[in-house]
Amino acid sequence: MPTTSSKVKLRQGAFIGSGATGDVYECHNTQKPKEKLVIKYTTPKYRKDFDTECRAYKKLSGLPCIPRLLRTGIAQGRCFLVIERMPCTLEEYHDDGPIPKTTQFIAKLTYDLLKAMQSIHLGGIVHGDIKPDNIGLRFKKSRVLPCIFDFGVASQWEAGAVAPQARRGSMTGTDVFASVNVLAGEAPSPRDDIISLVYTLIDVFADNLPWRWEMGFLSLSKLTRRAELRSIIRIKKKATAGFHGTVPAEVLDLLDHDSSLNFGDIPDYDRFLGIFQQLAATTNSPSL
Repeated sequence: MPTTSSKVKLRQGAFIGSGATGDVYECHNTQKPKEKLVIKYTTPKYRKDFDTECRAYKKLSGLPCIPRLLRTGIAQGRCFLVIERMPCTLEEYHDDGPIPKTTQFIAKLTYDLLKAMQSIHLGGIVHGDIKPDNIGLRFKKSRVLPCIFDFGVASQWEAGAVAPQARRGSMTGTDVFASVNVLAGEAPSPRDDIISLVYTLIDVFADNLPWRWEMGFLSLSKLTRRAELRSIIRIKKKATAGFHGTVPAEVLDLLDHDSSLNFGDIPDYDRFLGIFQQLAATTNSPSL
């Protein structure tokens, strides 16, 4: 496992919150007081997820869109990792609002996120749980620079691969942002990361993922998990037509493109990166 020198002195700070696999705390480098870090503990039940996340950080180390991993280890029977802390997540940036909604800003952010996805996928990694909470933001002058974290359900992928047999009634990721492929039990691939990315952008910039309301009722039902996932797939397929006008048309073109791909297909990153780069260069872009 990757680790920093033992000479670096780290001190646990205040509790931040709990996730599905463990707890997260502030962490301080006593030699660099201004450095912002977090320490994430994982319970033994999720040791596999912890190992997966560490491998992903190690393989993607050095990419500007990936937080620095400083240390891993075991303390009091729990695995832990220490990573760079982002100033905020995309979810927090939206909630603290108002988030800029100009076409130019959306195009710039989409370009940066798509470039990040390309870098991750070229590294043979699929994230598997893209959503606003898993996108961190750095701020540099007038730029907002996204960073991807939480690789606990990441998987390996290579171009031309055949999809593993679907596991009906089981999925990885988050229901609201998962593609219909993943909801149907298929392993995630680059197309699914990008579909989740588009859902994330619609959720943040338009507050308009039309299936949220119906999924709220489903969560109160007594359906089996398999039946619930089938219902979510049906709702998503029906609701996708309502996206038009919520974000720039180019974002929806990206959704249509990736929705047409198979598991082993490579998304046309370069074409869409060019589209969003050109759109971001447009001056006096209107707000949505």
